Amino acid sequence: MENFGSHVKMAELAKTLRKATNIAQGAFGFFPAIEKQIHDDLHQGRFDGGFVDLCKLAEHLLPANIGSNQFHHELEKFLIVNFTDTNIQDIVNLVKGLSTYRIKEKELNHLIYNTLIKHIDNFSIKQLEILLWSASRVQANEGSEEIETVDEDDVKLREEYLGLLIDKIRLKSPSMRPRGVAFAIEALANLNYQDKDVFGRLETVVLAKLDEFIPHYAVKILASYSKVG
Repeated sequence: MENFGSHVKMAELAKTLRKATNIAQGAFGFFPAIEKQIHDDLHQGRFDGGFVDLCKLAEHLLPANIGSNQFHHELEKFLIVNFTDTNIQDIVNLVKGLSTYRIKEKELNHLIYNTLIKHIDNFSIKQLEILLWSASRVQANEGSEEIETVDEDDVKLREEYLGLLIDKIRLKSPSMRPRGVAFAIEALANLNYQDKDVFGRLETVVLAKLDEFIPHYAVKILASYSKVG
């Protein structure tokens, strides 16, 4: 295992193996071996990367449910300790990568939300689109799980963040491309968002660019408006 390569490459291979339908539980011992290797190297100072590589580890391993519950907690704690918002694209990538994973450490959740709120005016249109789509996936994932306790601070931060994010989408919608508009409308529908002003603004953009929408995007839009009523 030591000669296999970087930790990120190991995690990427594990994620690929997880997708295989004919792999035995634990991938014939590969998953436990990866967990032990990464755990030992993190705790003994042999990890070969910084925050960006920690994010990639998390993005590959956590949503795929590779490793023990304790290992997931440990990896999240290392993200907290090494967290940096020097490059906001790294944060966007992390949010997207973990959008189907339920974060266990509430401090990490709060750190991410506070960072997104802090930089809400700095995100590009593409980044805003990714963040909105990721938010809709987070809600869908949470809705499919039983939640034992509700963190009120987490709920307040999420609501504040979503309000700011959706307002930015509303303001920048005239500059969005058809794909971005279609996926934004679908994401809002998946979030059960009901603000008529926002949907009205997006509808105006759709009508202004109607000739540019391919059938796939048009179907998404029609299905979304049908869902929200």
